[in-house]
Amino acid sequence: MRKIGAGLVGVAAAAALVIGAAAPAQAGVVLYENTYYGGAWYDFGYGYVPALGSWNDRASSVTVSGTPYADLHEHEYYKGAYLRFSVGTDHLGAYGYGFNDRTSSIY
Repeated sequence: MRKIGAGLVGVAAAAALVIGAAAPAQAGVVLYENTYYGGAWYDFGYGYVPALGSWNDRASSVTVSGTPYADLHEHEYYKGAYLRFSVGTDHLGAYGYGFNDRTSSIY
């Protein structure tokens, strides 16, 4: 199942964090619009995603669970440079990754 979410603001955000509604259920690969798992997110689940549609070149952080790894590719259909993650990262532009807003497919 694929899910999409958006960040919450103000009191609603605080309440959501207390009950856990702000974070997506881990089910494979989740891309986040902002660093440190913030902003809108999309749960791509398990499997290969040759083109990310509206999420093309939009991800700034990623989580990976329930699968050994995920390769984030620079271009659609698994072309170009890629990074392999087994748990994810809070900042695709830091730590030498240089991949902020550059993901176009997931393998």
